[in-house]
Amino acid sequence: MLLAWDTIDRLNWGARGAHVATHQLVSATGQDIERISGEYQRQSHPINFSLPEQISKPIWKRRNQYGWALAYTQLESVFGAQADYLDIRPETSRQNILDNLDRAPIRRLYDAVRRHDTVVVDGNGDMIFKETPKRNLLADLALIELAHHLGKNIYYVNSIFADSSVTGRNETLARHCVDTLRKCDAVAFRDPQSRELYLELGGREDARCVPDSLFHWTDKLQNSRQHLPENGDFLIPYTQERDTYFGTLRFEEEYVCLTGGSRAAFTQQKASDGYCRLVERLQELDLPVYLVPTGAGDRFMYDVAEETGVPIVPAEVPILMGGAILANARLFVTGRYHPSIMAAAGGTPCVFLGADSHKTRSLQRMLGYDEPSVFSAIPSPEEHGDILDRCRELLAGGSAIRDRIQREAQARAEETEELATLIHGTDDQSR
Repeated sequence: MLLAWDTIDRLNWGARGAHVATHQLVSATGQDIERISGEYQRQSHPINFSLPEQISKPIWKRRNQYGWALAYTQLESVFGAQADYLDIRPETSRQNILDNLDRAPIRRLYDAVRRHDTVVVDGNGDMIFKETPKRNLLADLALIELAHHLGKNIYYVNSIFADSSVTGRNETLARHCVDTLRKCDAVAFRDPQSRELYLELGGREDARCVPDSLFHWTDKLQNSRQHLPENGDFLIPYTQERDTYFGTLRFEEEYVCLTGGSRAAFTQQKASDGYCRLVERLQELDLPVYLVPTGAGDRFMYDVAEETGVPIVPAEVPILMGGAILANARLFVTGRYHPSIMAAAGGTPCVFLGADSHKTRSLQRMLGYDEPSVFSAIPSPEEHGDILDRCRELLAGGSAIRDRIQREAQARAEETEELATLIHGTDDQSR
């Protein structure tokens, strides 16, 4: 079995944690699993150049720096050279792969698909129909097309299916996604709203809804208080052992966590300014506030920490330690999806901020929130009062709310076991 994509080298907590959890779940099929690098989602590879890639690629990258490099790339482009093999049209991406097997990275991708009977693509948060498609998604679609061309069993799992909350729906991209997913043996979305939209756009009726793989870690995180050091100095990770982090985090006392979000990350300076004001208001709860950046997009939070003097948990902490911090907080204010699942494992109630899709609202449905609500990605001062009211309401709910959230998380965790059944059962039928 081939599992795409291996993203454990990314800073993002969702990319790190969800991939490991997905691997653990599909391992239950009993098949040997090869993981293909997520680098294919991020790293472009030029094609149709007359010179070898080790020469043409550096020249292409320097085209805006040197006139001779620009002239060379313009000349090559006349004869069909392109900056990347991926295209919004999945069939074109597939053909680009087949036509460029002399390029070593592309050949390695092709060979990985060719030597396996089953290909599992972990869609994670990729399938959002943004005006400018994420390269991650184009790579997903290309891999499905290639696997279909080679006659493989294909599973697209653990995926969102959503319009962009920023740019609306890219109709062309959505159509390509629906058409390409028809070539899979099975499709499983991670939340009901994704499946509902997929069916609305004419998707296959047998599409399933299997909760996000990260719920699989509920058992690990629900009683994780014992693993948290009282003195936060003991979790400061390599590369971040600086004076600014020492002596600031204490986990033997109650605390509130605040993280960023996929939509807040679009405007770093605006997010920094807005979060500074939000932190000041959250301090009215009379609990320590800890900033918890969970990926590169949350880098503005380091500026917030410096400006406000509020302690910050470095994003590089071990992923299960990060999950334990969230699972044992009294409250979590967040625009992030996977960190919210980690928090839910310990029953931590969340006040949700806007994201780049429906994910923070749909997650509340899955966790049994009575009245799902989402505040702005970067809350305005006018919203701060309502946010504080919501915080106080959740805090006042005490153990009753925590127990309810944790029960729902446990139920979702049990449902994730369907992933292995889906792959194994459909795979048997195809033989």
